[in-house]
Amino acid sequence: RFGGAGGSVAGGPARVYAAIPLLDVVGDFPYAWDNGTRNNPADDETRVRQNDEIRQGDAVVRAALALAPTRELQLSLSGLGRRQGLAGFGTHLDPEARLTTLRGIASLTYTGRDDLGPAGRLQVQAYTIVSEQQFWDPPGILSYKPADTDDRTTTFGATVRAARAATPWLKLAGIADGRVETFQPTERRDGVEMTGAPSSRLFGSAGAEADAWWERPRLGVIPSLRWEGARDVHSGRTSFRELLPAGEPLFYSALLERLGLLQRATPALTFKANVGRYARQPSFLELYGDSGFVEGDPNLRPERAVNGDVGASVRLENARGALAIDGALFGAAVSDLIQFQQDAYGRSHPENVGRARILGVEASADGRLGPHGRLVAQATFTDARDTSDNTGSRGRQLPLRPRFRAYVRPEARAVAVGPVRAGVYADADVTGGNYIDAANFNQLPARLLFGAGATVEWPRAGLRVTASLQNIGNSSISDVTGLPLPGRALFVTLAGDTSRSEERIHP
Repeated sequence: RFGGAGGSVAGGPARVYAAIPLLDVVGDFPYAWDNGTRNNPADDETRVRQNDEIRQGDAVVRAALALAPTRELQLSLSGLGRRQGLAGFGTHLDPEARLTTLRGIASLTYTGRDDLGPAGRLQVQAYTIVSEQQFWDPPGILSYKPADTDDRTTTFGATVRAARAATPWLKLAGIADGRVETFQPTERRDGVEMTGAPSSRLFGSAGAEADAWWERPRLGVIPSLRWEGARDVHSGRTSFRELLPAGEPLFYSALLERLGLLQRATPALTFKANVGRYARQPSFLELYGDSGFVEGDPNLRPERAVNGDVGASVRLENARGALAIDGALFGAAVSDLIQFQQDAYGRSHPENVGRARILGVEASADGRLGPHGRLVAQATFTDARDTSDNTGSRGRQLPLRPRFRAYVRPEARAVAVGPVRAGVYADADVTGGNYIDAANFNQLPARLLFGAGATVEWPRAGLRVTASLQNIGNSSISDVTGLPLPGRALFVTLAGDTSRSEERIHP
């Protein structure tokens, strides 16, 4: 069940928007259970998923105050509360495990146009994020040992962005960002609460970008340079739920360069290319995650890579319709790639892959035929290989990275039928070549899913009814081993809008 309400009000220089959506999921769907023996169908049976419920509430408030015609102050507040059961993986089913998540986000943003001169833009943002996660697993089925934890993550940061036109053909932009993150683990055992050593990250970065355009060759050149630096202190816990002491400070520094090229060969044909270096520190989820599904590793190293892409886009349009086609080749050579892998209990662990090579091609099409017809399609082929010295995985496909994915959705929109407007769609989603382990011993079956839906809207009354049917063939599917997804599912949504009818008809 899902329900929500939102509203906005504007008066003078101020605007306010607020919304509260609520979600309740029982999650008791039937699924194919193989008793942990994929190659022996004799012991398979159909079971009903247990301890799989979710209850979630969100709230968001956004307010904007115009300080002048070209200056605005924005305040954003949002919160989330979710309590869910953790059903477990495969044969390791857990009837009691629970995960509770509380999160609050607040930001204050100043935006000024022309503060840096004509066509200039200045934005200053301060933000904070507080997240608390409680994991409870008395029998210890998902966590090796009985677990009762309460982990808190806090972030305080500020970002400054500036941009202005230096000349009619050159735009300059800059960014500076700084933040402080902390992680505090807590374990409860036999009624005794133990607080672990806090982990922390002090992060800062600064970057600049130029956007130059030469009209005669119709060529755009976009070079950028960014420096990142951080000081980390790691603690966390072991797989056997032992709290770790704080380690010695670790320092991180990276200079990242990128060059982008754009050439408009004709008004309809554009070529694009990018090449550069990037680096990424492991996130706090990857370092300290402890949710039953994910178990972090505080010993992860930052990943670094050289990557690039080259592609083209075509835009065609006439009185009957329009068609946009995009295609690109991409590749990356990565050191210490942070890659999730499942263990025998089904939990996902991040690991560093010494070296990896990723190559691929992607294409998309977005078409419009007349006032009502629409087609969206996309496909991606990825060849992601482990090129490290590990003899068990060298040359193998990286796990949880499907080799092929494609999606297509034709639809008819806003067809007038008396006082209402109707629309219908059908879609297909195909995935193949997905492994769950580094040695490629366990491959997820390829899958083809079909869906369909319809919408009926009564604009003047502000009412809309939408129905969608997913996984029409009722296929037994999962994204990872031991975590089944629902089969055939029907969703029906009724929405009402109390704004004035002319705003809905002519937004």
